[in-house]
Amino acid sequence: MRIKEDQAEIVRRIFNYYVNERLSIRGIIIQLNKTPELIPARSKAWAKSSISKILVNTAYIGILYYNKSKRQRVLDVNNKRLLRDKQEWIRIDIPPIIDENLFDRAREQLKYSRGLVRKITKSEYLLSGIIICEDCGKAYICESRKPDPSRRTINESRNYRHRKSAGHCSNHIISARKIDSQVWDRIVEFLLNPETIKEGYQQAIEKGKLDNQREIDKLDELNRSDAKIEQRLRNLIKAYTDPDIGMNKDEFLSQKIQIEQERTQIQTRLAEIKSYLADIPTLEDLKSLEQFTNEARERLQGEKWKPTFENKRLVMKRLNIKVIVSSDQNIKISGMLGNVPGLMDIPCSW
Repeated sequence: MRIKEDQAEIVRRIFNYYVNERLSIRGIIIQLNKTPELIPARSKAWAKSSISKILVNTAYIGILYYNKSKRQRVLDVNNKRLLRDKQEWIRIDIPPIIDENLFDRAREQLKYSRGLVRKITKSEYLLSGIIICEDCGKAYICESRKPDPSRRTINESRNYRHRKSAGHCSNHIISARKIDSQVWDRIVEFLLNPETIKEGYQQAIEKGKLDNQREIDKLDELNRSDAKIEQRLRNLIKAYTDPDIGMNKDEFLSQKIQIEQERTQIQTRLAEIKSYLADIPTLEDLKSLEQFTNEARERLQGEKWKPTFENKRLVMKRLNIKVIVSSDQNIKISGMLGNVPGLMDIPCSW
């Protein structure tokens, strides 16, 4: 299988836009559609669905699956495709276009971005999707309440709700008006302190080096084990497709299931480590973040600039802010630069 370099370059550009330049999918579409040569031959423009599929397609890291689906006759029309059981998939290795680290970072960014998406309402919730329960790990729900004379309320209230009926671990309500302003004030305090940012920057670099090496060692060991199992699977497929051996389908599937059960355990652990490594900021990430925080500080120090809701959300996204609510209902703010003075605990006041 040969790689078409002109098309491969477009794929690499898409991943670079998304991971390194932090463009949204809509932003990627705008950039690609500016250049006619980058638009697919059979289309007038790039579509959101096309970019989304590219960002999750394992073929670009060299993994293709054969026998994934089958046709099923529906109302005498043989045109419906159904996904087969994963145990029946046959993995085929092909030349990769991008490296796994970039792909994993894109996947984590997609996961994070989807966590931010909530039902659009007239009210603005600064912490939508990023205020998390420490105990169950689930995000709080945004909820608005209209004025109610029976409750002696004359203004609309905005809250973050935690409900057992919604699958959460407890019932809890936090005033969005109070916590949004307190969290933003703490982030501004952090951004306006160069020494705090420098401390967090150095912490992140040192922690990244330590964590990287420890996890990379585990990754290497698991990759060697995975390679041995993959070779066993290749030998099995080769035997199954060799007419001289005469292995039947039941024998093949029985051995394949056993091998893949072993492989699933290893790949689950591999995925956990890769996900963890993807969360560790690279030196390039940190340099880009340092530049961003410097620019944000300069703007915040100016008298004329008043950050909009969108400006605040962008800052929080770049810092990878998470607001963690503990069981005693105190708040901890964490981000890419770690837990340093300026991004710490906020006492409960609601």
